[in-house]
Amino acid sequence: MKIIIKENKLEKIIHNFLDGYINKDTVSNVDSFIIVYNEDMESDDMEGDPAILFEYDFYDGRLYINGYWLLSFMKMFGLEQNERAFKIIDEWFENKFDVEVNPEVR
Repeated sequence: MKIIIKENKLEKIIHNFLDGYINKDTVSNVDSFIIVYNEDMESDDMEGDPAILFEYDFYDGRLYINGYWLLSFMKMFGLEQNERAFKIIDEWFENKFDVEVNPEVR
């Protein structure tokens, strides 16, 4: 079954979905970083930790997005281009945390 969703409604649905990852237990401010964890996954305190969904660096405005999660996210919402997914996530992150994401340092 196909469902047609207008573009502006899709972005609202995506933002609501992303908001579901944010609560007091999933967001940490560490040094010059904002880190958002997936509370459904265990952290192993290593670089490339699968439990880290997003990591924002205040120093250069870089927003790391977990690659495995990104692929699932894109499939779920029918986003065929990385750049479109990045743009939606970047805008959501900027609005949610009142920061400026620099897409040039991805």
